[in-house]
Amino acid sequence: MSVHKPIDNSSIYFITFTCYKWLKLIDITQAYDEVYKFFSVLQKQDHTVLGYTIMPNHVHLLLFFNKQAQSLNTVTGNGKRFMGYEITKRLQKQNETAILALMEQGVIDAESKRNKKHEIWQGTFDVKECYGEKFILQKLNYMHQNPCTERWKLCKEPVDYEHSSALFYEVGMQGKFIIRDYRDFLSVLLDLEEQQRVQTDESSEPAHRAWTETHRETEFYASVIGQHAVAQFGNAALQRAAVQSNTTIPQVAGQKGQQVVAQSEKLLQQPVGQISQQLVDDLPPAFNNVPWGHHLQIITKPSKEIRRGRERKSISIRSLRAA
Repeated sequence: MSVHKPIDNSSIYFITFTCYKWLKLIDITQAYDEVYKFFSVLQKQDHTVLGYTIMPNHVHLLLFFNKQAQSLNTVTGNGKRFMGYEITKRLQKQNETAILALMEQGVIDAESKRNKKHEIWQGTFDVKECYGEKFILQKLNYMHQNPCTERWKLCKEPVDYEHSSALFYEVGMQGKFIIRDYRDFLSVLLDLEEQQRVQTDESSEPAHRAWTETHRETEFYASVIGQHAVAQFGNAALQRAAVQSNTTIPQVAGQKGQQVVAQSEKLLQQPVGQISQQLVDDLPPAFNNVPWGHHLQIITKPSKEIRRGRERKSISIRSLRAA
């Protein structure tokens, strides 16, 4: 996915960034060394390169990102900017005027005002967090096979491509850049996953509890109102509705009860004194047109329950026989 939100969690990430319009800028300028310099900067910042493939126009990187003050977005953006400076210098030195002109056209007005002259990269960068070993192996295989594909035909076997970590993972030999084995970080990844799971459970427990309580209340509201509807409406009106909808009278009554509950839910954020009368006033017209044997009285009471992040009032319904 293209990155829009800051990423600052320690984890293993599969990162891809691509040259503008898929131009083979890395190969044209032989800027592979600049990508390796970027990898070295990452290592010095206490991040760890676990795998890579540098293609003529894009870079695949498997990185253990160690949470620090700067986000992954900032770290990657800085690296792309410095690599871009050097690529532009080399293009100018090589007198690649046509390519430079095309890159100038890619600079938007806002960036041009900040004195940006050339667009080196395609958008931001793509990143996927690696949640397990299976996913990591899939990405390593993908990046190592890339030079061998029909589109590129840069080599016959992954180990033959010099700008990748395939040699390390298939033969055990380091390539042009010394990396660490991803398996050294699996335990760290498992610890991070467990921490995330615990934090998620702890943060979601109150919300889940509030939802459960509300769900039970809703069922209670519908049940009470539905029972009254069956008792008081068990006549032509409900019968016709049941026949038309091919359901039973209790089901129709339950639906009416749910409608009333839905309306009452909107009142939960209002002052307590307004809830009782307004809920009665907002009953569906059909309820107001029959002689009730019972009246619904809304009893409000303060509650410590928290719902949707705000203090709410708990409503209970009582059936009182008319005096």
